Amino acid sequence: MPEETPEKEQPRTILQRMLDAKISEDRALHHLRNDWVRADGQVITDVDTVVEKFVISPRSPRT
Repeated sequence: MPEETPEKEQPRTILQRMLDAKISEDRALHHLRNDWVRADGQVITDVDTVVEKFVISPRSPRT
């Protein structure tokens, strides 16, 4: 019997990942609106942006 290969995981949006992390939808949207969410150093504001990981930082990154 052939081994089943796991189905490829569907890409997850920033909002889905935040909800998976037990952040409420209201709080997640607040963080996104305030430019506090970053992925790979870029500010993320679009809830449909696909990311692998993210950081919430209420302060601007040092330049």
